[in-house]
Amino acid sequence: MSNAFRTLLSKEVKETLRDPKILIGIIIMPMITFGVMGFFMQLSFKSIKEAALKPRMLIIDNDLNTYSQFLISTLKSNTNATLKIFNRTALSNGLKFAEDHNYPIIMVIPENFTQNVTLGLQAKIELYTLFKRLSLSEGSAASMPRALISYLNSYLVDKKLKSLAPNIDTKIFLSPIKTVNFSIIKGRIVNVPPESVVNIITSQSLTMPITVLMVLVFAMQISASSIAIEKEEKTLETLLTLPVSRLSILGSKLISSIIVAAIGSSVYLIGYTYYLGSFSSLSTIETSISAEKIGLTITPLGFTLLGISLFLAITSALVLSIVVAVYAEDVRSAQTLIGYLYFLIFIPSFALMLTDINSLPTPMKIILYIIPYTHPIIASKAALLEDYLTITYGIIYMAFFSLILLYIASRMFTTEKVITAKLSLRFKRKI
Repeated sequence: MSNAFRTLLSKEVKETLRDPKILIGIIIMPMITFGVMGFFMQLSFKSIKEAALKPRMLIIDNDLNTYSQFLISTLKSNTNATLKIFNRTALSNGLKFAEDHNYPIIMVIPENFTQNVTLGLQAKIELYTLFKRLSLSEGSAASMPRALISYLNSYLVDKKLKSLAPNIDTKIFLSPIKTVNFSIIKGRIVNVPPESVVNIITSQSLTMPITVLMVLVFAMQISASSIAIEKEEKTLETLLTLPVSRLSILGSKLISSIIVAAIGSSVYLIGYTYYLGSFSSLSTIETSISAEKIGLTITPLGFTLLGISLFLAITSALVLSIVVAVYAEDVRSAQTLIGYLYFLIFIPSFALMLTDINSLPTPMKIILYIIPYTHPIIASKAALLEDYLTITYGIIYMAFFSLILLYIASRMFTTEKVITAKLSLRFKRKI
């Protein structure tokens, strides 16, 4: 690497990072945004967990008999619950106390509850959920009392059936058919219901398209601005008169844009990973099945190929934006021209977010395969399935596409078009 090229590259990186729009919009704002979002999501999920696992309940016992006492003792056995018990009190009094002392759940055990259970009649328990702030934690607070009432139902059914037939297995009697769900992933049978696999696939299918979309948009904005600023400030002519190869100028702009885009995309990925990680706070409420347990992980080879695929997508997007920005007169027109290219990123990102490309009609599949920015999204799912051939085909296609764009850009930089090329977006008025 020549000294002139290193000087140009250092200049381009410094000028790009000194631009407040790029520094704030691409590096600082993602750090702040995702950090704040993740922090508040964790606080929200923490309050939901506390409301579900440590409920505050007001119990109005209007029965004061065997089964109402059994239900209350069962609730008391949960040491995390905070209970306040009123005996034979009107609901209006209990409601006022609950509002004043922050008891989001009111359980009312009516009169004759024990009598109805004993006689084989349907007994009712009233659960009131108090919404004062319209928060998710208020709604989740009723999950534990509902679970305990369900347990009491099972206990009573089991007791009654055994009194009629001592040798009967109540679980088999109530559920004579049991379904055992398995999933087959990469030729391996795992004892996991398909719904859990779908949840994992959905979460990962949302991540990669959004990541590709944001990274490519950032990269195109950076490279387009690097050319447009030079043309707007009339420094490109001076730069081209220096005793430096024009291809070195192109290379310095391209590599500097890749470096800044890599910094921005890394910040974005770290922030987005932190944000998604905040959702794991719910794992203590519901049984979570990780991707590692079912084999949906990416091998080192898969990561390497996926990285190459994303790198080629970024490179081609940078070169494409440089070629387009050559026709702009200033930064504003460059951003406008680049905006017309965003559909090449948006279409595959949104089309494949929750849809498999093989399920689409053939004409639509052909269109998506032609768009190079489809292939990193396909590669993310193929890496999970260890389908390396599909990733390789995409890499070859994107490499070919990038080489064509590099050739076009190099030809433009070796002629005066890099200075004189203009594309007017204004319609002339007819006189």
